[in-house]
Amino acid sequence: MSIELGIGIVGNDVVPSNGKINVDVNGDGSPDQFTQCSTTEGVSFNLWAKSAYEGKPLWSGYYYIGYDTEANCP
Repeated sequence: MSIELGIGIVGNDVVPSNGKINVDVNGDGSPDQFTQCSTTEGVSFNLWAKSAYEGKPLWSGYYYIGYDTEANCP
């Protein structure tokens, strides 16, 4: 069984570039970075202002899956 997870954004301009979708959520003129990684019992989502895992994320979310997984978050 495969489960697909994602992040939905409403109300922002989405700009495709070189096969990627760039989104500027905070309006600073630079594309923001999304990350997804596994914790011991779920999936952690984060939105970063410039580079992933630098500073504090602009947004974070967590999806609890209810069973043990191999953590790979930095």
